[in-house]
Amino acid sequence: MSPIFIREKGYAFKIYSNEEERMHVHVVKEDKEAKFWLEPKVEVATKGADVLMINDKGIMISVQGQDYFLSYNRVPWMRNATISEVLDVRMSGKNAIEWPKLDVDLEVDSLKHPERYPLIIKRNELDFVAQ
Repeated sequence: MSPIFIREKGYAFKIYSNEEERMHVHVVKEDKEAKFWLEPKVEVATKGADVLMINDKGIMISVQGQDYFLSYNRVPWMRNATISEVLDVRMSGKNAIEWPKLDVDLEVDSLKHPERYPLIIKRNELDFVAQ
């Protein structure tokens, strides 16, 4: 049996029966795919950090019981990460989360108050060397 259970307006909705215990659905359009959980994961309370959703705009995470959306505009280094790399998130002490496979760390305060943490790309003088 195919995992696709419905197609509508260019979207394909899929369910894989043995992928993982939590009920979820995959939504696919063209070459983009998002995974939506239909019930909470029990580990969230003990783990402290968990990915709730991944789509083409960013990542929804739960940290210490609060949900946050990380736009790829704000965390561009996550845009090309694999699903397994993004799902491997955990607390790093009491005040930070980390993605060890991606070597990415974020302070919890930066999730609560993103306006206090603007992304700044510092240019190197070698960026201006004429070619």
